[in-house]
Amino acid sequence: MAAKKRTVGCVKVNRNGKWDVQLQGQNKPASSHRLKTAAVKRGRRLAKTSVPSQVRGKVQASNEYH
Repeated sequence: MAAKKRTVGCVKVNRNGKWDVQLQGQNKPASSHRLKTAAVKRGRRLAKTSVPSQVRGKVQASNEYH
């Protein structure tokens, strides 16, 4: 049986200074937040519901769920 493809999410700052949670292959963000902590929390929740997955930040953090 083939392994399930890993879902990758990214937390980054947009042009308006908000924090976006964007899933790989999507043009629009899954969510947008005023605070980075809220964006990271949402990104982790999304990742945990689509295992295997990974949430990436700029350089600060990378979380993988198996």
